[in-house]
Amino acid sequence: MPAVRPPSPATIPTDVLELAYRRAQENIGQSFLQDARIADDVEFVCRCPSNRAGVRMLMACLLATLSDSTLDIHKPFRLDKARRGQRLAGRGAKSGERDPHSYSGRTYDEKYIGPFVLRHQLPVNATTGFLTPAYRTNPITLTRTAVLTGKPPELYRRIVALINDVHEGAVDPRAMLTELARLLLIIKAERQSRMETLIAALRPSQKSSLFFPLHCQLPAVKVNSKISHVQLG
Repeated sequence: MPAVRPPSPATIPTDVLELAYRRAQENIGQSFLQDARIADDVEFVCRCPSNRAGVRMLMACLLATLSDSTLDIHKPFRLDKARRGQRLAGRGAKSGERDPHSYSGRTYDEKYIGPFVLRHQLPVNATTGFLTPAYRTNPITLTRTAVLTGKPPELYRRIVALINDVHEGAVDPRAMLTELARLLLIIKAERQSRMETLIAALRPSQKSSLFFPLHCQLPAVKVNSKISHVQLG
């Protein structure tokens, strides 16, 4: 069973996300996590450059358990409680009763996380993380021994570990969600700073522009388009 938590100040998914975002903004320079290993794993998931799906998955799982305390965070797939007698008898009409503690992580991701990250322009995948092969066909409980196939393997190992940290009560899911928002805000600011540096480097100085006819200078639209291509690549 999931770890018992005190009553939450907000349980509506959109409110949970916005509260985490505001707290992250107000405390941008201070981590919300005390455990060094957990903090390191969360930052790894946030900053993984080759796969931006993991952070959305983790946010969706955290949001689910914060919105509904009856849900088990490490069951982000709709699970059936198999009726062994029916299966042995070959009755295939019903595979079993739905596990009331499981949930659709993809639903939380697409319905709440997607609009949230789009609204605040956070640097994550544009589409749900549950479309990746590691999550698409894995109706399993994500215990510590569970293995999600994907690249890089270290990303998925850490995600499973973090989900179990929450399940076991080692860390407050609200603190982890807020830390994810804080780190994403920092990464967003870092990217904006790099973009401004690129723009400054590519923009001709006022003195140099005196030696070039106006028609020889690059239009601002083309410069911005080129910079965006470099940044996204």
